Amino acid sequence: MIDVRLVAYAPNGNRLGPLPHPLSLNLGQPLDDLPSLTVSYSTHSTGAELLAAPVEVAAELYAPDTGVWTEHPDSRFLRLARSGDATDPTGARSYTMPGYGWQGRKIRLYPPADPDDLVDGKRGFLSATAGTILATFLQEWHARSGATEFAYDFTTATDSAGATWDKVLTIYYAPGIDLLTVLGNLADQGVCDWRFNGRTLQVFNADTTLGRNLATGPDSVDLLVGRDITDAPDTASLEDLVTDVYLQGEGGFALQAHNAAAVSPWGRWEDYITQGGVRDSGTATILASAALASGSAERVQITRGLTFGRAEHLPWRDYRPGDHVRAAADDGTPQSLRVRQVTLSRDGDGQVSGNVVLNDRFVEGEIRRARRTQSIVNGATASGGSGAQPAPEGPDTRRPAAPAGLIVDTVDYLDSDGAARGQITATWGLVDTATDGTAMEIGAYELYHRPNVVDAPWYKATETVDPDNTAWYSGYNVGEEWAFKVRAIGQHNSLPGPFSDQYAVTIAADTDPPPVPSAPVLSTRLGVIHVNWDGLGSAGEPMPADYQHTIVQMRDADPWVHTFDYTGPPQYPFTVSEGTWNGTAEGMPFAGYGNFLLYDFGTVDQVVELDVYRPPGGAELNLFIAPRVDGVIPSSGYFSPYIAIGSDLPAGQSTTYRVEVIGQRARVIEGGQVIYDQSFAFGNAYGTQMALDGDSGTLLSAWRIPADVDWHEIDVMEGGPATVVIPGQPYGAERWVRLIAVDRSGNTSAASAVASAATEPLVDTDVHPEVIAAGHIRANAVTADKIEAGAIEAGHIAANAIEADKIAAGAIDGKTITGATVRSARPASGGSATPAASGSSTYSVRP
Repeated sequence: MIDVRLVAYAPNGNRLGPLPHPLSLNLGQPLDDLPSLTVSYSTHSTGAELLAAPVEVAAELYAPDTGVWTEHPDSRFLRLARSGDATDPTGARSYTMPGYGWQGRKIRLYPPADPDDLVDGKRGFLSATAGTILATFLQEWHARSGATEFAYDFTTATDSAGATWDKVLTIYYAPGIDLLTVLGNLADQGVCDWRFNGRTLQVFNADTTLGRNLATGPDSVDLLVGRDITDAPDTASLEDLVTDVYLQGEGGFALQAHNAAAVSPWGRWEDYITQGGVRDSGTATILASAALASGSAERVQITRGLTFGRAEHLPWRDYRPGDHVRAAADDGTPQSLRVRQVTLSRDGDGQVSGNVVLNDRFVEGEIRRARRTQSIVNGATASGGSGAQPAPEGPDTRRPAAPAGLIVDTVDYLDSDGAARGQITATWGLVDTATDGTAMEIGAYELYHRPNVVDAPWYKATETVDPDNTAWYSGYNVGEEWAFKVRAIGQHNSLPGPFSDQYAVTIAADTDPPPVPSAPVLSTRLGVIHVNWDGLGSAGEPMPADYQHTIVQMRDADPWVHTFDYTGPPQYPFTVSEGTWNGTAEGMPFAGYGNFLLYDFGTVDQVVELDVYRPPGGAELNLFIAPRVDGVIPSSGYFSPYIAIGSDLPAGQSTTYRVEVIGQRARVIEGGQVIYDQSFAFGNAYGTQMALDGDSGTLLSAWRIPADVDWHEIDVMEGGPATVVIPGQPYGAERWVRLIAVDRSGNTSAASAVASAATEPLVDTDVHPEVIAAGHIRANAVTADKIEAGAIEAGHIAANAIEADKIAAGAIDGKTITGATVRSARPASGGSATPAASGSSTYSVRP
């Protein structure tokens, strides 16, 4: 069983000893933020004396599979704040401890040794990596006798994982800003992720080391309700819905944007954005679209309570903050969710519980959009103000120095036609001197650009007014290379200075995939499969403006894999719910109440086949299927409510049960025949259980369909709603279909939920060489419009086969009958009916 223990350390020193008897503790470990520890401890308990003075406290986690205690990252804390009541006879004291990195608030940026290095009172970091900025803080602090135990393991060139920094900044900080604030700002802008490992600050490129994808693949982490998760509370709010945005830019520029896909139960809800410096429609579109996207739907906080008794996956051993795992979203469907925080609690009885806060793809998308917005609006800017110098006497022929530190960032956006376009944000160092080194006031900056081709002409893109050293421009074709340079313009003489060094970038391409399509709806008729799609996403949202088409994929054969041998113990997810596993060379016998196999489908729709044997003299076998009730797996006895399906398997023979559970729909196929096909009317969608029962029987083997199988593209839908017809499928063969959306940039969505169907023949035998008898044809399957004109002649009709009650009133008239005699049932006198004249509709009766 997982456990948490506390160990005290001297400040920046050695281990002092354990804190073995906390009354309670609560440990919170978020991504890109300080962890926290709250401890209640009695002064009468062993180790209380260690908390009487400032100490560090480490939280160690016990791994039941290895028996090792480990201090994981973000598990070192400072005993700073305490509270208690001296009259309390229990001696209970409460301690609130922030993470070791809290000391970053006490590490400040000092002015440089040379005051002339300040620009408008700020220190500049030109074309600097996150490592350069943060190492500057720590190196200078260490030089001022800061504790060297507060360490870091990144460099100015590489992050803590040894990867080259993938972003550079040109930014100015006012002296006095603290390290922790800078860390938070860099993380908010998507420059880096960070944590503390013991006393060492670790910083990584954003969404790399602290963004592992564990939702798919061989080492995937699937948090199942009932096994890993106990409860699933969600908190949702519609308060931030927005349908329309008005953006006020610079110099009278304005943009209005509307989101027709936004949830709007009360109609139009507005927001107003003011952003100085924005003069082009592309940048304005990005900012307005981010506001509309973040307010397009209900905001949901997903929290999942953890259970550790029978959990397959444990925090820190199998997943950690920042990882993407597979778990049930707020609608109960399994999705890739990102772990934003892990919380562990331990009560006075030593029982450990916990929860995880998860972000779905909508929230993670909102975070990415916020980072993009911050990278645009929070470029390198310096406040204007003091230190202005009077204009010199006479004409000033000096020219401003070339700006240093030019960097250009690029993002994509969708224009009004849904086409992907590129936008750039250029930032450079401020200029306050002339080329001769004397002080000079600057009036403006001009940004030039050209395609990154030799001898291509330069064009002025835009300009800014000093001290604004961030410029935006948009409308680029994605994937093209462009070069940029900037120059300063003198305030009083309007003379331009030399250009900066060039900076070349490849305009960012659209990498955001379209929404996952809603599940297809399948139907069969006349030997073909009809695939119907409503044209919406899985959450009911419309496809975006850059949507191009939807791929229809089909899996035509189930690649079964052997789950376990009958001679060995069953592998996950098979467990014996009652009795003990007693597999033999012949198989696993099961007999009577209290000895059956339980299979947990979890949160993922699955299909399983079980080969079973009924021995001579053995009673009839039964299959039990039940959904989870309130997400709980029963631990003993028959689960209720359930569906009981009897088998007609003769004694001495074996059969194969194929159990399919897709959402709430359950199908059971035995020997190729569907013996059950209905939707559950009880339970919920978190999973399904199955059991075999009988007075005697043997489980021979088990098979399942793996998650990764071969899919074949069948057709393409150019929009929705739409229908695709798949002909030529053999009768009775199961076919699985899913959808994948594609946008105009070639990005593909994740696959939709899977639907299945099998074509069914109109007759229960093949046409050749069998004879189709009446018993082979379904009732009412053959109607008049299915019969070719003249195809049925008199020789095809048996004598007396058509009687009067089979002929509709008025169905036969003179135009219908030619060249033949129509006789009624012979009367006693032997009369018959013949036409009075050819072509006449009048009939006479002859005796």
